[in-house]
Amino acid sequence: MRTITDYYNYLNDKLYDILNYIKNKRWYEDKSINEKHVEIYDYININNFTILILKIDFDDKYSLYYLPLFLSELEFDNKIAFFNIDNKKINVYDAFYFQEFAEFIVKNIGENTKYDKIQFIRTEFFRNNNFNNFKTVKSEQSNSSFIINSMIIKNYRYLYYGNNPDIFMALKLNENNFNNVPKIYGYMLYKNNNKTIYLANAMEYLENSVDLWSYYTNYLNDKNFTDEIIKLTDNMGYVTGNMLYNLSKINETDFTPELMNINDISYIIGNIDNYLKKSLEYMNKNNINYDNILKNANMDNIRKIAYKILKNNNIMKTRVHGDYHLGQVLLYKNNYYIIDFEGEPVKSMEERNKKLSPLKDVSGMIRSIDYLIGYFNTNDYNLLNTVKNRFMENYIKIISKSNIFKINNDDLLKLLDIFLLEKASYELYYEINNRPSWIKIPLNYIENILKNYIKD
Repeated sequence: MRTITDYYNYLNDKLYDILNYIKNKRWYEDKSINEKHVEIYDYININNFTILILKIDFDDKYSLYYLPLFLSELEFDNKIAFFNIDNKKINVYDAFYFQEFAEFIVKNIGENTKYDKIQFIRTEFFRNNNFNNFKTVKSEQSNSSFIINSMIIKNYRYLYYGNNPDIFMALKLNENNFNNVPKIYGYMLYKNNNKTIYLANAMEYLENSVDLWSYYTNYLNDKNFTDEIIKLTDNMGYVTGNMLYNLSKINETDFTPELMNINDISYIIGNIDNYLKKSLEYMNKNNINYDNILKNANMDNIRKIAYKILKNNNIMKTRVHGDYHLGQVLLYKNNYYIIDFEGEPVKSMEERNKKLSPLKDVSGMIRSIDYLIGYFNTNDYNLLNTVKNRFMENYIKIISKSNIFKINNDDLLKLLDIFLLEKASYELYYEINNRPSWIKIPLNYIENILKNYIKD
């Protein structure tokens, strides 16, 4: 009887069909560059499925992608390729779309199964699943997810060696009784030559939850706008403070707070300078109006302010969410749940696992609320100042209990401005390249905040 192992050479002959399939998926991270070569990096057969790790070479790097396959003589939707063997047509499918693959992952997590190169880990929060109500989640980024009853399983398509903060961070918060994160039930690993890649993450599914960006863009109106923005701000200041406080008190080396140094500050200033220069080049070329204060922005002045704050305070860094905004917080049964601890998608896994100032997350959420205000075409800088002050008031109430709060309030707010400027500068550069009609939201904020720096 022919075994699935015999299909290796046939799949190898179909690599460019497979490549064309993944290049058309949203989770394909290398859309802007041309590949030089594609090969099967690894090929593991388990039951009726093939775990395929693809290696794609480019001029100055290579990328790894995870593609679980189901091979069958039957015809289904979403076929990737086919080949003929002994007058039989063998169809190649992405196993992600099959309930049997979801059941396979859940069953093996529940049993802590270990195969050659593939390992399933069950956490203390795992609970049995009755395999009803299977469906795939339409939205994709660097991963794709399916839901099976009370569990959502995230498949990481674009792969990195090393600790995956999306699992690691959330699980540590689970274990330390922080209740604003869905429970991690287990995960799937690929291990080779003493190196580990996380392939899938099974966690609690919050049915009928909605992310805060979607909720508020559909809910807010002129009558309740300001009151609801302030209420949201107060709640997010409290929840954010609680998350960062709980991260800072985890008694492990990866979480222990450390002092920030000049290099940390220089990195932030360098990001601001880089994003603004690139943005100005585009705006000048396309005759987009902006305030001269942006053109004459003096990074040396901002750098001096930051160095002075660093010199006069013990500024701490620890583990943070890293890509924190309204879309990463779910509203579920009148409570908030923080998701997606993967960090910024454009950064390497090493960068995502670095310790950063908690102000990274604070600035991310404040800027997200500013985007919500801008979404409704409200350019109200006074309201944004109120948001910043109210957020920090609630944040400080919580975070002041921790050992990462070692900076006086005046300097804390000045340093926050620098993190906000870094975030807004990135947003401006992003919008220029992706949504030019949204440029005004970060641009208005950058121009206003730079006026404060000139006063200093």
